Amino acid sequence: MTSDSRQKQTEPVPSGFPWATGLDQSAIFAMPHQITDFWLKLGVEWLGFLSHRLCAQAELLSRLRACPDLDSVVVAEARFFENAADDYGQEIDRLADAARGTLEPEQASTGRPRKKAVSRA
Repeated sequence: MTSDSRQKQTEPVPSGFPWATGLDQSAIFAMPHQITDFWLKLGVEWLGFLSHRLCAQAELLSRLRACPDLDSVVVAEARFFENAADDYGQEIDRLADAARGTLEPEQASTGRPRKKAVSRA
């Protein structure tokens, strides 16, 4: 083995870094600011979502207090849970978009192909 071939070899990725599977260590150490940005984006998005959901919960309690009968209580709760399910689905999409937006530039710099958007009709 020549000294050039030894220099080109990379050490295996530590198992404690599952997000770095397949990357050499130089790529791992070049990523800390992207990882920090990623967690900050996720944290801001999640806290905004929690704030929205807590406000929706407060509105539900206000509506329930004003309900004159059991039927209106059931309708108010059903509407609340339908909206909550929609909100959680949209939040998952926003979190995925935030992750995609943070990770795609790194993939481009490591030479990995980026996925092309598929148009859905």
